[in-house]
Amino acid sequence: MEKAHNLQIEAPQLVEYCDLVIVRAFNAVFLVYVAILLILPFGALAGMNVKVIILLLLSVLTIASGNAYGLCSYRSLLSILMTIGPLFLWVVLGMWNGFNVTMVMSQFRDIAVTIIGCWLTALYISKHPGNKRLFMRTVIWSVSTTAAIKCVLIVYSLKTGVPVSSAIFHSLFITTDLNSLDIGLGRIQFISDGILPICLFALQTRRREIGIGPVSALLITFLYFISVTISFSRFLWVYAILAFVLGIIIAKKELIHGFYIVLIGGVSITNFAILQSLFEYRFSENVAGTSDVERTEQLRALIVFIKDAPFFGHGLGSYTTTVIRSIELPYSYELQLVALVGQIGLMGTLMLFMALAAYCNGIVMNKTVSIYYRVSLGILLAVWIIGGLTNPLLMSSTASVTYGTLYVLIGVSAGKDIVPT
Repeated sequence: MEKAHNLQIEAPQLVEYCDLVIVRAFNAVFLVYVAILLILPFGALAGMNVKVIILLLLSVLTIASGNAYGLCSYRSLLSILMTIGPLFLWVVLGMWNGFNVTMVMSQFRDIAVTIIGCWLTALYISKHPGNKRLFMRTVIWSVSTTAAIKCVLIVYSLKTGVPVSSAIFHSLFITTDLNSLDIGLGRIQFISDGILPICLFALQTRRREIGIGPVSALLITFLYFISVTISFSRFLWVYAILAFVLGIIIAKKELIHGFYIVLIGGVSITNFAILQSLFEYRFSENVAGTSDVERTEQLRALIVFIKDAPFFGHGLGSYTTTVIRSIELPYSYELQLVALVGQIGLMGTLMLFMALAAYCNGIVMNKTVSIYYRVSLGILLAVWIIGGLTNPLLMSSTASVTYGTLYVLIGVSAGKDIVPT
């Protein structure tokens, strides 16, 4: 009898211990997942989609956690199901309208992994105050790693004469040779480059709270400057400049901000001829004009596409046969936001924007941070969404890290260590 009584006492402790192990495993796997999303330019290794496998593992760990250290409540689980569930209406609609089932499910997966990634980020930081710092450090250093990889590739290309658009590079990265410039540079772009301006803003405004030293911050900023320059993206150039300026304006003034300006100004002046050639080439009629003409053609076709089914769209995986940007993914357009309205209609688009508003409501509601900081985050979020009018960057597993980073930054107050002593 006494032995049975002891077992009854120890059983709850064993369950609590198992829950704690699951949560710790979730925390470790989640940070690995974030790093992989930002650093790996591809999703498959040895024929396996690593990102999807890790996401499934995280979902299993989330559901398996119990009450003592449970990652999510039934209410939280119900909320994510209620957000993703309605998308099946547009899955059925896409199939009903005769679009390829593989494409229908592919776009459904794009949206679903974005929503799930945002949800997992919220769960991760909710379990311990120090998780905010770990998350932000993981994001900032991962983006720094991609910037360093770009520098290595450029140096390798210059030393060996192997163009950045060679088969081995182009199979892994978005690359283009800038042959007409005669400056030995090429375009190298990672899928995760879109989050770089937000990281730049975080370095200016929350460096101390995140735990990045001044020397490291200078090095990271320099790498970011190179990375965004050779991304050869007009959107990223404008976005990064805006984020940097906002950060400098609203941040508590430190000596390091002067070093930022001196560093960037010095590099820009000493390499003025190269930068001038680069910018002139990017904004030239041959390059910018060609891409703008393609977007104009897409816009005309997509407006007709939307008018045919304005309220509920044509379904996921749908596209207009007038203009097809990608044979592999015909539903994917550079004007992603416009195409999305044609695919899920005004009703579906409104539903997703309401979910995003609920997720980032701290921009309005969190009174513990300054109004200028919240307005700046609101501007960065708005510009990111507007970017979906010219770039397909709003719906992907990597995009979920962008939304998650903004979500975490909303709750980081200036001058407060986000790791408890």
